[in-house]
Amino acid sequence: MTAQIEIIPCKVCGDKSSGVHYGVITCEGCKGFFRRSQSSVVNYQCPRNKNCVVDRVNRNRCQYCRLQKCLRLGMSRDAVKFGRMSKKQREKVEDEVRFHRAQLRAQTETAPDSSVFDQQTPSSSDQLQSAYNGSYSYNNDLSSYTPAASYTYTPAPVQAMTYDISADYVDSTTAYDPRPGTQSLELATDSGIVASVSTAGGKTPIGSGAGAGGAGTPHAALRVGSGGGLVAVKQEAAPVAAASVENLVAGFVDSTTFLTASSSSSPGGGAHEHHVHQEPTTVHPNPAQISELLSKTIADAHARTCLYTIEHIHEMFRKPQDMSKIMYYKNMAHEELWLECAQKLTTVIQQIIEFAKMVPGFMKLSQDDQIVLLKAGSFELAVLRMSRYYDLSQNSVLYSDTMLPQDAFYTNETAEMKLVTCVFEFAKSVAELKLTETELALYSACILLSTDRPGLKGLAEISRLSQAVLRALRLELDRNHAVPIKGDVTVCDAMLAKIATLRELSMLHMDALAKFKRSTPHLEFPALHKELFSVDS
Repeated sequence: MTAQIEIIPCKVCGDKSSGVHYGVITCEGCKGFFRRSQSSVVNYQCPRNKNCVVDRVNRNRCQYCRLQKCLRLGMSRDAVKFGRMSKKQREKVEDEVRFHRAQLRAQTETAPDSSVFDQQTPSSSDQLQSAYNGSYSYNNDLSSYTPAASYTYTPAPVQAMTYDISADYVDSTTAYDPRPGTQSLELATDSGIVASVSTAGGKTPIGSGAGAGGAGTPHAALRVGSGGGLVAVKQEAAPVAAASVENLVAGFVDSTTFLTASSSSSPGGGAHEHHVHQEPTTVHPNPAQISELLSKTIADAHARTCLYTIEHIHEMFRKPQDMSKIMYYKNMAHEELWLECAQKLTTVIQQIIEFAKMVPGFMKLSQDDQIVLLKAGSFELAVLRMSRYYDLSQNSVLYSDTMLPQDAFYTNETAEMKLVTCVFEFAKSVAELKLTETELALYSACILLSTDRPGLKGLAEISRLSQAVLRALRLELDRNHAVPIKGDVTVCDAMLAKIATLRELSMLHMDALAKFKRSTPHLEFPALHKELFSVDS
């Protein structure tokens, strides 16, 4: 019966369910969330109006609304004591299973296969060794562009032990979900990386979140070992005794959502795995058509994972500055400021991880390569996203709900002052390019898919993906920024030149963080932050 039930989406968030938990059909993520909410004294608060959308993308943004939805649906600790379902309950579930199977069959007959969003098979508890040994010289593989200055980067050494992650960080999973109105077009390319691209027709409303950093507790969407060491990637659903799950020494990826060739068939997002067999057909679209579809898909992923829409940000720009809040941050204690910024950064990176999982082809890469790309690129993508919140007229950045100038983040530490100054200068320089949201999304995908990260194994596939994204970015820029910005330097040239600067910012961040941690070893950073930015303290 359990195998049949799994075709019914999670009643709480619409993810792929794994059975009846606490009396309700849910996924492993919502099961774990409800278990934790009942095992300790919690006092969740809603930062909005107690009517947050709870779905696969947004389910971790508001714990209060998620718990209330669980309770409304009937989840209860007592439900586990009732034993087997009654005949009436079983018949109701069987009817729902038949309904979803009928929908799958109907859409299977009409939906073309998509190799960009191929079926992904969840990993079991494979031990992954991220190769973070040795140094490398920067060599931009996105195009023929080569930075004037190259430098050598030595990653953190591999540590023997893995990092112990509590179960509180095991329920953020979202693979790309083509929504109603999805169009699919089979494509043929000379590189062979895109056989089909799906683009969603409508836009999902973006919650107002909590500004650049957002509010609420972040839940790590991807678990990586401290220092690039051993990483255990497994489902929370692993058949392990409940008591031992809490003590597993490893990082977790809750792999309950992997898009199959027919994922859009279930209205809740949960799809029963099956294959669509079709006779191969030859289609020769214009290369620009391929790039257009790729652009729409990545732009949609970007829009769905930004805490604020660009319209809301610009509306916040027009509000008068609150000097009391500016002084509050300027007078904040050194340690408190670091932890505040680390929390905000962690929340942004959680959304970046969700964005990465929606980039076509990313989920097809090995778990090793996914982890390497996210560990190396997460801070760089966070800085890129900061440019959305930078107001050129005020030379300030929207931080939560406050416009803060650069000096609000100043400290007495030289390394930190340099980091703040360089990050603000970079955000300003990107804001001055007046990029569209689509261009920023494609640029972010290019940075994510950089082939110069140490430890990558599937370089050929990553290179093909990055080249396809770069082609889409060039077409988008040619359409919107035809006039060179200075001499014969185009916007695209300027953006590619900034890649080296992003690498330098990442190293400045690690340098400042390492010095701060050495001086304050007692401070506890968010778990995801510690894993992504592991330093010798």
